Amino acid sequence: MKKYFNFFLILFIAVIFLTACGKDNEVVSDGQLVTLCDLKGNINKYKGKYVRIDNVQFISTDIGKFFGGSYVGSNLTNPNGVATRVLQDCFGNTFTIYTDVLSSFVGAIVPSGNGTFRGVISTSPTGEAQLNITKERDFSSMTNPRCNIVPTVCPTTLETIANIRKLGVNSDPIGALRIRGVVISDWSANNVTGASTQRQNFVVQDATGGITFRLSAATAAGNPFPYLMGETVEINLLGKLVAQFNDQMQIANLSPTDITDLGVVDPMPTPQVITIAQLNSDAFESQLVQINGVTFETVTPFTYSGNKNFSVGTSTAVCRTNTSATFSSTALPTGAVNIKGIAARNGLSRQIQPRNPSDLP
Repeated sequence: MKKYFNFFLILFIAVIFLTACGKDNEVVSDGQLVTLCDLKGNINKYKGKYVRIDNVQFISTDIGKFFGGSYVGSNLTNPNGVATRVLQDCFGNTFTIYTDVLSSFVGAIVPSGNGTFRGVISTSPTGEAQLNITKERDFSSMTNPRCNIVPTVCPTTLETIANIRKLGVNSDPIGALRIRGVVISDWSANNVTGASTQRQNFVVQDATGGITFRLSAATAAGNPFPYLMGETVEINLLGKLVAQFNDQMQIANLSPTDITDLGVVDPMPTPQVITIAQLNSDAFESQLVQINGVTFETVTPFTYSGNKNFSVGTSTAVCRTNTSATFSSTALPTGAVNIKGIAARNGLSRQIQPRNPSDLP
């Protein structure tokens, strides 16, 4: 009797264990419940995980199109040739959805409704966060009526520019962070905002450092640049990448919705007096600086236009002035002078970029 009792006891325990495991497996297979704000703010936390997002829909321009990559072959043809689609929540946040070109559901139509979406978090070769579809079940339940979008910004934490720079170039997308600083570049003189036909760049500095930002679109001809020297801005960095342009650190692809212009509320940073060696060290990149006792190399034409070498003793650096700058034809000074501007880098060249004529000796 005892023998049978032990057998049934073991069988009972085994059933309980397998049932519990089954429930756990169901939770895992259903995906970890997250929001798009969670993903954007903590991409490293979720990378490689299978997640579930409720109450989402594909953007209207993707409706009726196909899932799939650019692969075209004898057994698989995707007429749309698009590997990525865009998912959106009811607060206007978006996330890239990726379909492998060899998936069995390539050619499936993007659902038009709202509902639950699942996928595995990864990053693209260019560092963009994305959700990889694993099977058709990941999007098959999106059959509810679409929601009306009520734009709401994901909550962010204020961070210093110095700590953003420490993230390094080619890092993962930035999490739920924002910076606050003063615009130190002057669009009106046209020497730091990019080419005269673009006017996309501006430089922001806080008490810890500076960094260059680039708008996703050029400022329309005839319109003033929206972010003026001396104004304080807060910039939402969620999902952005720390990158480089000509070896100078920058954060690009900013839209007006990423930037809050607070007006003239914080003081303009005072130029830090540094040496050429400090300029060449990159420690002051994108900050307002001043170098004293510099002598310009004698060249023709003897104007600020272009790259002009200057020196203090045996140390040399470059003063950079775009040919389109308002002061490019101004004559260079003779003798030792003090010069101000924004510390910059272009490849191997370490530079100081005057913001406007008031930075000239």
